[in-house]
Parts: sequence; structure tokens; C-alpha cells
Amino acid sequence: MNYIDNDELLIEVINWKNRGQMSDRLVGMLKLLIYNYACKIYSNNVNEIEDIKQECFLRILKYGKNFDVTKTTNAFCYFSTIIQKSLLKEVLIIKSMKESIIYDSQDLIDGVILV
Repeated sequence: MNYIDNDELLIEVINWKNRGQMSDRLVGMLKLLIYNYACKIYSNNVNEIEDIKQECFLRILKYGKNFDVTKTTNAFCYFSTIIQKSLLKEVLIIKSMKESIIYDSQDLIDGVILV
């Protein structure tokens, strides 16, 4: 699968909501969407990228069922928004953790120098 058609995605999402289980095709579509956004936004560390992609998929599982066909038929936009917000949130979390580690390391160095 090289691209995602909005109509096909919409059909798969409706089937997911009706059956309560994602099809392999829907999983593939969502993984492709996550992969494409993750590579554009964040590409420093392979392990971090995998963690971020997994968090995105978890958020899709959490919020994806809230998609309402009566309000919109643009499933692509709905899931893209979930993915974008999830990626940005995860990148900010990782960035703050790294900054915290740097500050903690600097405090340790300063403490050793002062002694």
C-alpha cells in the first residue's frame, strides 16, 4: 500500500466501529499514515521513533472510535489530526525528559566541581 484513499479509509473505519475490531487493512493504512508523519516530524533516534509511533497507535485506538460519520466523512483528516497531535506531544515529552537529564547531569558536575 503506497497511499491512502479517504473513501477506503472511511469504509474501514465504519466497519471497525460496527464490528469492534480493526481489519488488517485498516491497521496497515493507519501504520502507513503514522510512518509518513513520524518521518517528517522526528527522525533522530530509531528507538524513539518506534516508541512515538506506538504511542500514536494507542491514541488512535483511544480516540478513533469517537469518529462520527454524521459530522464528517473525512476520516483521513480526523486520523491525521490525532496522529499529528500525538506526535507533537510525544516529541515534547521526549525533549523535556532530555532537558531534565541534561540539567540533572549539570547539577551533578557542578556539585563535584564545588567539592
